Amino acid sequence: MNGLLVKLRGKPLKRNVGLLRICVALRWKVNTTFLYRFPQISLIVLVLVFHWQLSLGQSNPRPDASGAAGGNIQNWKEFSPRDGGFRILFPKPPSESFGTISVGKTSVGKRTYSAKDGNTYSVMYFDVPAAGDRNMVGDFLVGLRNFVLDEFKGDLLTDSPISINDNEGRLLEMSIPNQGVAIAIILVANSRLYRIAVVAQKAAKTDANTKSITTSFFDSFRLLPIDRSKEGEVDSYIRSNPELAKQAIATEGFNTDLNLKALSMPRPRYPPLAHGVHASGTVIVKVIIDEQGNVMAAQATSGHPLLQPDAVDAARKARFPPRIEAGKPVKALGRLTYNFVSL
Repeated sequence: MNGLLVKLRGKPLKRNVGLLRICVALRWKVNTTFLYRFPQISLIVLVLVFHWQLSLGQSNPRPDASGAAGGNIQNWKEFSPRDGGFRILFPKPPSESFGTISVGKTSVGKRTYSAKDGNTYSVMYFDVPAAGDRNMVGDFLVGLRNFVLDEFKGDLLTDSPISINDNEGRLLEMSIPNQGVAIAIILVANSRLYRIAVVAQKAAKTDANTKSITTSFFDSFRLLPIDRSKEGEVDSYIRSNPELAKQAIATEGFNTDLNLKALSMPRPRYPPLAHGVHASGTVIVKVIIDEQGNVMAAQATSGHPLLQPDAVDAARKARFPPRIEAGKPVKALGRLTYNFVSL
């Protein structure tokens, strides 16, 4: 087509380039010889046909993000959590919930935002560092699809490949007993996995109105740069080291309790600021141990915020016997548990 826009039969097409471009934009089949020989007649016909199509468009508007025939979402509000890495339209401010999901032999935290307005609209995401490996994207999509089917207790009706910003995904349609139909997009974007879903309100199948709103909801989803400013040093290191990320998934990873394996494990101090609020309880710190048995990275994953920094400081001072694989020392992953008692 680029050649046609420059020359037709070796002659300049300056007079008719505009006609060609308009026809292509309207997805009409173009007889380029006719346009070249009869430019005046072509222009008249084009204007008449364009006016006719415009009249049809006004009587049958196409659904878009600002409104859909039978289902207007123009009053929906844009939502974008601080570190979610996305924005989307919701019918009302969504509720937020937290949980965990099993990935291989380890567990990771997940976050879900949902709002109900007749239908239920939701976005769920979680981070899996190894998902950044392009060779594993297919496996993660299969695992996420199975998780979604179990999450909604649904039977898979259709499964179609999609792509968003060159990130691979799938469009799933599920039948849910006593509920109707759910449609979901699953997506792997670097080290983050997303599930965007619409569950219809007790309908045997999605009607035109629900399909229109669902399309607008999905179309409003946009990926944004993820705020990593508060990412822990362990997560940052794992995300940039695919081989270690695979180890975290294939083994018990950070679920491995290292307290009894330590050669030296100093006790953390009780922080002065915690006295006033009588802070106490358990703090769990995940660690990466280098080939010499030293803690090279530590990050608190739970516990009172006032107690976490001292637990992390203590974890960095712990020492372990080197982990040996195939006769060579290798890095190890695990967690340390610290119990604080209020003074």
